[in-house]
Amino acid sequence: MSRIKKVLSVVLLFISMFLVVGCQDDKTPKEGEISAIVAVYDGDEFKFQDTFIIENGSTVFELLDYHLDLVYTDSEWGANITEMAYNGVVVTLGNQEYFAFYINEEYAVTGVSSTDVIDGNTYKFVVTGW
Repeated sequence: MSRIKKVLSVVLLFISMFLVVGCQDDKTPKEGEISAIVAVYDGDEFKFQDTFIIENGSTVFELLDYHLDLVYTDSEWGANITEMAYNGVVVTLGNQEYFAFYINEEYAVTGVSSTDVIDGNTYKFVVTGW
């Protein structure tokens, strides 16, 4: 009976180790990576938000394109995003609307294609009429 207890103890130890390793936070950047928050609103209505990991030196567009499903066109000023989707939530622009782009709650003076991701920043997108 003592041998069975030892075997069961070893099995439980391996299961516990597997659970601990499997439950580690995958939102912690590794060396050479940074994290940023992306939040999307349709006007005043919150749609989704999450923290994403990307390689240091990436642009906000690269962050979005890697983690979200985007519909966009390229222009001489950079990407013109017309739809963002994440975890089944889709936000699509209507006529005379655009995604207002904010960095840490301040209106961005650059576009997503020319803005580098800064570790810890929040990038907010709000469907806005013009």
